[in-house]
Amino acid sequence: MSCADDQFLGIDGQFFVQKVAAAQIFTVLLQGSAKLGVMARIASMTGALSPIFATFDPLLVPSYWIFLVALVGNAIYPSVLLTSKSKHLQREVAAQCDAALGVTYFIVYCIATWVTNSLSRTFPLTPYEYVATIFPLVHILGVARALEENAKPLPMKRPGLERARSTSAMETRLPPRVSVGHVVIALGIVAVIFVRTVIEGLYPFDDWHRACRPCDCDGTVLVSCDVPKELETVLLYLEGRGITDIAKNSLGKTLQSFSLARNDISTLAPEALSSAEYLGFLNLGRNRFHALNPVSFESNSELRGLDLQSNNISTIEESAWPDSLVNLALRGNRIRELPAGLLDARGLRFLFIDDNGMREVEAGAFDLLPRLEHVWFGGNELDCASASAALPASVVCMEDRCDDGEFGLMPIGDGFCSEGQGVLTKACAWDGGDCDS
Repeated sequence: MSCADDQFLGIDGQFFVQKVAAAQIFTVLLQGSAKLGVMARIASMTGALSPIFATFDPLLVPSYWIFLVALVGNAIYPSVLLTSKSKHLQREVAAQCDAALGVTYFIVYCIATWVTNSLSRTFPLTPYEYVATIFPLVHILGVARALEENAKPLPMKRPGLERARSTSAMETRLPPRVSVGHVVIALGIVAVIFVRTVIEGLYPFDDWHRACRPCDCDGTVLVSCDVPKELETVLLYLEGRGITDIAKNSLGKTLQSFSLARNDISTLAPEALSSAEYLGFLNLGRNRFHALNPVSFESNSELRGLDLQSNNISTIEESAWPDSLVNLALRGNRIRELPAGLLDARGLRFLFIDDNGMREVEAGAFDLLPRLEHVWFGGNELDCASASAALPASVVCMEDRCDDGEFGLMPIGDGFCSEGQGVLTKACAWDGGDCDS
């Protein structure tokens, strides 16, 4: 920091008070306009987090209020401290408040966006949001450096600083009228931003008790997921919400992992999931499917894992599955027969057809699964020995049950070593080989 900077804008500078007052107006405007709406949407994500981040779920609503209180405090404190007759309160304490608020903005926002998997908000690319995210951190570093410099002994040959430090707090404090104007403007900014969230129907003015929160349902049909869309979240869990169907274009294109387990879905329109362009993992386990048509997933060219266990599926239409599909779980249904050519999934490596009471597997049943590595066959009338004639020699037939935990069977073969998720066992083919060194 140069002598001129210290003399005019440093903690002991002639215009320090004016600089802080102006900077806090800018901070309130920047942080409030860029982040308060995001924090309100994040609060609405309560109950829809991935099990990985379930520990943080109770903290989403408090994080919103912490952020809002920080904005209000940011609007008020300059008018209190900068008018003080105490130089310590007017300078050092004001700078410390500034740094503390910067830490609050940065940490609360980053953690909240990270645990909701709104990564485009954690690491934004648009100039305005990027500045709003990085500004508190840069500001903290600047304030910390100023406090450090101020604590050093005064150099003997810097008369400018000596004059600055001899300036009376009474001479430099914020005039009362300016102080009142400052707090009115700053609180006015917070109020306008808050009212905007009210108009948009965001937390705390949304319907907190709606069944599909943070999405919206028309009756029991999922019709829109505007909050996750705007957050650009990649993981969404809407389990046990009584959902019976999904409307077209209801999902955001950034969604990569979606769980609708334990709902009441019995059919899925061909384009119901088409808007989720990057959907990689879908859990539809424990719903009410009786028949299944792979056409429902033809628009999901990135789909790698599909969990359909514990439905009531007895019929599967002959149609191609996405070539990207690696893991298909049909466990616990009523698929009694497996005809030749029924399963056409050229990229499939892991197939769960255990606990179906299966009594017949035709020759050629696995011919359209050229990359198949493991098939789970326990709990059927047939065992692996009985089905061996239909299985390619390279396929490992498993009769031991792979227990699925809170993450279902999707971690197997997902390309990531899923230690601690219950699938790193022989019965689960050692997580499908994902943990191989």
